[in-house]
Amino acid sequence: MNRLSFILLPVIYLVTSCGGGSGPPPTYSVGGTVSGLAGSGLVLRNNGVDLAISNNGAFSFLGSVPEGSAYAATVQSQPTNPTQTCTLANGSGTASANVNNITVTCVTDSYTVAGTVSGLAGSGLLLRLNGGNDLPVPADGNFRFAATITHSSSYTITVQTQPSNLSQTCTVTNGSGTATSNIDNVAVVCTTNRYTVGGVADGLAGTGLTLRINGGETIAVNGRSFTFPTALLSGSSYSAAIVAQPTSPWQICALNNASGSVTDDNVTSVSVSCTTNTYAIGGTVNGLLGSGLRIGNGTSSLDVSANGTFVIPAPVTSGASYNVRASAVPSNPAQECVTLNGNGVVANAAITNIVVNCFVVGRWIFVSNSNNSTLSAASIDQQTGVLTPAAGSPYSTNTPIGSAATPDGRFLYVANRVNQTVTGYAINRATGALTLVPNSPIAAGASFGAPIIDPTGRFLYAPNSADGTTFGFSIDGVTGQLTAIPGSPFASAGSRVLGMKIESTGRFAYVYSQLAPPLLDSGHIESFAIDQSSGSLTSLPGGLDVFPAGSNGRELLAI
Repeated sequence: MNRLSFILLPVIYLVTSCGGGSGPPPTYSVGGTVSGLAGSGLVLRNNGVDLAISNNGAFSFLGSVPEGSAYAATVQSQPTNPTQTCTLANGSGTASANVNNITVTCVTDSYTVAGTVSGLAGSGLLLRLNGGNDLPVPADGNFRFAATITHSSSYTITVQTQPSNLSQTCTVTNGSGTATSNIDNVAVVCTTNRYTVGGVADGLAGTGLTLRINGGETIAVNGRSFTFPTALLSGSSYSAAIVAQPTSPWQICALNNASGSVTDDNVTSVSVSCTTNTYAIGGTVNGLLGSGLRIGNGTSSLDVSANGTFVIPAPVTSGASYNVRASAVPSNPAQECVTLNGNGVVANAAITNIVVNCFVVGRWIFVSNSNNSTLSAASIDQQTGVLTPAAGSPYSTNTPIGSAATPDGRFLYVANRVNQTVTGYAINRATGALTLVPNSPIAAGASFGAPIIDPTGRFLYAPNSADGTTFGFSIDGVTGQLTAIPGSPFASAGSRVLGMKIESTGRFAYVYSQLAPPLLDSGHIESFAIDQSSGSLTSLPGGLDVFPAGSNGRELLAI
């Protein structure tokens, strides 16, 4: 280096250091803070330079802005997942120092929840959004919750309170999901509830009680509780009525709480109170001459002093049986009294056809003369037992083989073998004279032995030895006329009926028959139930073979 060079270098340095010329201007950073950021993808831009923001807090754009230059920050891309809207404050200006006051505020997008209600007729419907935010809905149409929900949030709409007056059930469709936009497809459909009408029946003992509701649907009530099958809409009125009273026994039933309106529950307050009808038991007394006649039914009795009508003091409930008899007979003069139609079951009317016939005591004996086809009658002296032929005896018949008299001694019935008939006679208790009853004789098959009369004097049976059947007849208590019982003749297990007995209560009959070959002559007893109204015979199980083959039994006794 020469001397000149050495001297110039310091000079140049001095010139440069003192700034004697114009240098580049100073530069400044541009930034600020972000708050509320929840999503991803936020991008800010300043003067064409992008900056991705992923977190809340301070940010600064890359590069710098020369002093006096403008800056303009904007949101280039909004956040998603969840979707947000970010806004800037202090985003533009002229740099005169470092810029750090730009603020970016992010808010997650929110959406409304709305829909429609249909079928609403009641009041008080309350919808709920996400466990709160209740919305009363007064009528059909559109609804919208005041509260909003943020993007990507789940939502659930429920019925918090169902409508009343009218009682309804409302269901929600499209009521849950995740919000990505305004929700407007929620559908609430309301239907009016239905409730049944019923109650209880107290005191019901009979059958056939029938109820009707609102003039239409009917039901038969057979137990204590009842319910009409068809449910009624809430708000409907109802009116129940009795259209048929019970029978067997006959009763009178009354309704309580029979009308009203269906509200919000099944109606169970309708009540039926039933009482069993009671009826008087009575009839007439004929032929009374003495004093002391007492007529009774069970524990209730009546002293009768003259002919005419009578009524037992205690009435009898429908469905109950009665058994009226002379519990004490007249004396001075001594008389016997027999009762006709004295027992039975009360239905739905007073019993007025009981007849008590009283007569002076006299005894008669009757003999069937098969060989000469006659019937002899004689009186029995009550002191000596001597027989005296009755006026008009003997009476012409047709091969009589047996006879039976009614318990009251008023009628005599004779079985005739040859012409297979039964002849009926009315007995004159004073003279023993016999008079044919109407429609006599009557066909009865080839009877074997005497006809059988039940203890009540209402039914006569003629066992048939020809074909194993038994003919049955009802006895008219006034005229003695015989009328075939429905279903007569009644078949037996054997081929020949040899005998028949009726036990003392008159409820059961026993038929002794002979079995068909090869068991001919072997005996078989068959049981029958006697219908207390008609006298019809019904075979009962448990027949009994009582005699070995060849025994040829003939007699059957029931006590």
